[in-house]
Amino acid sequence: MADIVFVLGAGTSHNAGAPLMPEFLDRAYELHWSGKVPDESANFEEVFEAIRSLQQVHSKCYLDITNVESVFAAFEMAKTLGSFPGSQADPDSRIVALKTLIRRTLEESIRLTFDGKKECYLPTTLSSWWISSNICELQSDQACLLP
Repeated sequence: MADIVFVLGAGTSHNAGAPLMPEFLDRAYELHWSGKVPDESANFEEVFEAIRSLQQVHSKCYLDITNVESVFAAFEMAKTLGSFPGSQADPDSRIVALKTLIRRTLEESIRLTFDGKKECYLPTTLSSWWISSNICELQSDQACLLP
Protein backbone atom coordinates (compact mmCIF):
# COMPACT_ATOMS: atom_id res chain seq x y z
CA MET A 1 0.00 0.00 0.00
CA ALA A 2 1.32 3.43 -0.92
CA ASP A 3 2.25 5.84 1.84
CA ILE A 4 1.39 8.86 -0.27
CA VAL A 5 -1.63 9.38 -2.51
CA PHE A 6 -1.84 12.31 -4.92
CA VAL A 7 -5.28 13.29 -6.13
CA LEU A 8 -5.47 15.91 -8.87
CA GLY A 9 -8.41 17.73 -10.42
CA ALA A 10 -11.39 16.12 -12.08
CA GLY A 11 -9.90 16.33 -15.56
CA THR A 12 -6.96 14.12 -14.66
CA SER A 13 -9.07 11.69 -12.67
CA HIS A 14 -11.69 11.50 -15.40
CA ASN A 15 -9.02 10.79 -18.03
CA ALA A 16 -7.95 7.85 -15.88
CA GLY A 17 -11.53 6.52 -15.70
CA ALA A 18 -12.98 8.14 -12.57
CA PRO A 19 -16.58 9.31 -12.95
CA LEU A 20 -17.31 13.01 -12.66
CA MET A 21 -19.62 14.16 -9.85
CA PRO A 22 -22.88 14.23 -11.88
CA GLU A 23 -22.35 10.61 -12.99
CA PHE A 24 -20.68 9.28 -9.83
CA LEU A 25 -23.75 7.74 -8.18
CA ASP A 26 -24.88 6.22 -11.48
CA ARG A 27 -21.48 4.55 -11.81
CA ALA A 28 -21.66 3.31 -8.21
CA TYR A 29 -25.17 1.96 -8.83
CA GLU A 30 -23.98 0.19 -11.99
CA LEU A 31 -21.02 -1.38 -10.14
CA HIS A 32 -23.27 -2.58 -7.33
CA TRP A 33 -26.01 -4.08 -9.46
CA SER A 34 -23.55 -5.73 -11.85
CA GLY A 35 -21.99 -7.56 -8.88
CA LYS A 36 -18.55 -5.95 -9.19
CA VAL A 37 -18.37 -4.88 -5.52
CA PRO A 38 -19.84 -7.86 -3.60
CA ASP A 39 -17.56 -7.22 -0.62
CA GLU A 40 -19.17 -3.82 -0.07
CA SER A 41 -22.75 -4.67 -1.04
CA ALA A 42 -24.15 -3.75 2.39
CA ASN A 43 -22.52 -0.31 2.30
CA PHE A 44 -23.76 0.40 -1.23
CA GLU A 45 -27.28 -0.72 -0.23
CA GLU A 46 -27.20 1.50 2.85
CA VAL A 47 -26.30 4.54 0.74
CA PHE A 48 -28.93 3.82 -1.91
CA GLU A 49 -31.60 3.25 0.76
CA ALA A 50 -30.62 6.56 2.40
CA ILE A 51 -30.86 8.36 -0.94
CA ARG A 52 -34.36 6.91 -1.43
CA SER A 53 -35.36 8.25 1.98
CA LEU A 54 -34.02 11.70 1.00
CA GLN A 55 -36.71 11.90 -1.68
CA GLN A 56 -39.21 13.03 0.95
CA VAL A 57 -36.93 15.98 1.80
CA HIS A 58 -36.44 16.69 -1.87
CA SER A 59 -40.11 17.69 -2.21
CA LYS A 60 -39.72 20.43 0.43
CA CYS A 61 -36.34 21.89 -0.54
CA TYR A 62 -33.79 21.84 -3.33
CA LEU A 63 -31.54 18.83 -2.91
CA ASP A 64 -29.82 17.21 -5.87
CA ILE A 65 -29.97 13.57 -4.79
CA THR A 66 -28.27 12.50 -8.02
CA ASN A 67 -25.04 14.34 -7.12
CA VAL A 68 -22.67 12.64 -4.68
CA GLU A 69 -21.50 15.96 -3.23
CA SER A 70 -25.07 16.99 -2.37
CA VAL A 71 -25.77 13.57 -0.88
CA PHE A 72 -22.60 13.76 1.21
CA ALA A 73 -23.64 17.21 2.47
CA ALA A 74 -27.09 15.86 3.39
CA PHE A 75 -25.50 12.97 5.30
CA GLU A 76 -23.27 15.42 7.19
CA MET A 77 -26.27 17.60 8.00
CA ALA A 78 -28.15 14.56 9.31
CA LYS A 79 -25.18 13.83 11.57
CA THR A 80 -25.23 17.42 12.87
CA LEU A 81 -28.99 17.24 13.48
CA GLY A 82 -28.74 13.77 15.00
CA SER A 83 -31.30 12.11 12.74
CA PHE A 84 -31.91 11.06 9.18
CA PRO A 85 -35.26 11.59 7.43
CA GLY A 86 -37.50 8.54 7.60
CA SER A 87 -34.86 6.38 9.25
CA GLN A 88 -33.55 5.38 12.64
CA ALA A 89 -30.16 4.45 11.16
CA ASP A 90 -27.07 5.97 12.72
CA PRO A 91 -25.98 9.01 10.65
CA ASP A 92 -22.31 8.12 11.28
CA SER A 93 -22.79 4.69 9.71
CA ARG A 94 -24.31 6.34 6.64
CA ILE A 95 -21.25 8.58 6.27
CA VAL A 96 -18.92 5.58 6.60
CA ALA A 97 -20.98 3.71 3.99
CA LEU A 98 -20.84 6.68 1.60
CA LYS A 99 -17.07 7.03 1.99
CA THR A 100 -16.76 3.32 1.27
CA LEU A 101 -18.97 3.69 -1.81
CA ILE A 102 -16.79 6.56 -3.06
CA ARG A 103 -13.54 4.64 -2.44
CA ARG A 104 -14.73 1.44 -4.10
CA THR A 105 -16.24 3.28 -7.06
CA LEU A 106 -12.92 4.98 -7.68
CA GLU A 107 -10.98 1.73 -7.20
CA GLU A 108 -13.17 -0.06 -9.74
CA SER A 109 -13.26 2.82 -12.22
CA ILE A 110 -9.70 4.11 -12.45
CA ARG A 111 -7.53 2.17 -14.85
CA LEU A 112 -3.99 1.68 -13.51
CA THR A 113 -0.95 -0.36 -14.43
CA PHE A 114 2.07 -1.11 -12.26
CA ASP A 115 5.42 0.26 -13.45
CA GLY A 116 8.03 -2.07 -11.97
CA LYS A 117 10.92 0.26 -12.74
CA LYS A 118 9.43 3.19 -10.86
CA GLU A 119 7.47 1.00 -8.42
CA CYS A 120 4.38 3.10 -9.05
CA TYR A 121 0.82 2.51 -10.13
CA LEU A 122 0.29 4.64 -13.21
CA PRO A 123 -2.90 5.58 -15.05
CA THR A 124 -3.24 4.12 -18.51
CA THR A 125 -3.98 7.43 -20.26
CA LEU A 126 -1.05 9.45 -21.58
CA SER A 127 -1.73 12.78 -19.84
CA SER A 128 -2.39 11.14 -16.49
CA TRP A 129 0.60 8.84 -16.94
CA TRP A 130 2.99 11.72 -17.64
CA ILE A 131 1.90 13.62 -14.53
CA SER A 132 2.01 10.60 -12.24
CA SER A 133 5.32 9.41 -13.67
CA ASN A 134 6.94 12.71 -12.82
CA ILE A 135 5.47 12.73 -9.32
CA CYS A 136 6.74 9.18 -8.83
CA GLU A 137 10.22 10.40 -9.78
CA LEU A 138 9.98 12.95 -6.99
CA GLN A 139 8.84 10.22 -4.59
CA SER A 140 11.12 7.45 -5.84
CA ASP A 141 11.53 5.93 -2.36
CA GLN A 142 7.78 5.32 -2.00
CA ALA A 143 5.07 3.98 -4.27
CA CYS A 144 2.37 6.40 -5.29
CA LEU A 145 -1.09 6.22 -6.75
CA LEU A 146 -2.37 9.06 -8.89
CA PRO A 147 -5.74 9.04 -10.56
